[in-house]
Amino acid sequence: MSVFIQAVILGIVQGLTEFLPISSSGHLVLMQHFLGIETPQVMFDVLLHGGTLIALTVFFRSEILKLVIQPNRSNLQYVFYLILATVITVAILFPIRDSVESLFNNVHKVSWALILTGSILWISARFHKVSVEEKEVGWKTAVLMGLAQALAAVPGISRSGVTIAAGLMCQKSAYKVFRFSMLMSMAVILAAIILKLMEREPLGIPVPAAILGVTAAAITGLGALTLLKRFLMAGHFGIFAYYCWFLGVWTLVSMR
Repeated sequence: MSVFIQAVILGIVQGLTEFLPISSSGHLVLMQHFLGIETPQVMFDVLLHGGTLIALTVFFRSEILKLVIQPNRSNLQYVFYLILATVITVAILFPIRDSVESLFNNVHKVSWALILTGSILWISARFHKVSVEEKEVGWKTAVLMGLAQALAAVPGISRSGVTIAAGLMCQKSAYKVFRFSMLMSMAVILAAIILKLMEREPLGIPVPAAILGVTAAAITGLGALTLLKRFLMAGHFGIFAYYCWFLGVWTLVSMR
């Protein structure tokens, strides 16, 4: 299989799984394993997140513009909560970033992390049923979601899954939790890209192939955002737990 086809496949996987609560990092590790890519391409994985960052910017363009051009008290408070959650995530992850990266070549641990993600999604679905009040995300929820986002640095732990689950457990509106989760991920994704570029690690694949992968991630990411929103609004968030359980167990069995 050519490197261009591999890049597109990984881009599609990234776009679909970054926002659906099934762990993009976990899927990338597993796909690289099954595609026979022996050395984890951490730099390329980070660039693929750039594609999903584009998808987020397009999907939430009206909300982002509102926060930027209407600096009223409510919007400023909301931005502060986004910053608070991001600072918590970065403060936890920055000192241990090398240890986290080492997990990207451990398929066994990724499989167990997927099973854990499924369990978190299944539990949060119980709270989703009673989350009917249109409450906005407050500072306590922002702190909890920031902590959950740090946990998601482990490949196999879904960032969207655990952050949305944390918000739902705080009895917040499903859509507002969805929006906060997605918006707060933008700063973390951008920071990860900048840090990797500063480290000047090798890309691992040709630049044209990387561009194709990033484009595929952006396009499929838009579709995944739309799908996740529909599942959340319909109260079917917990259904993704079964997929995570299946994939985690299947991978463990297949490695024997």
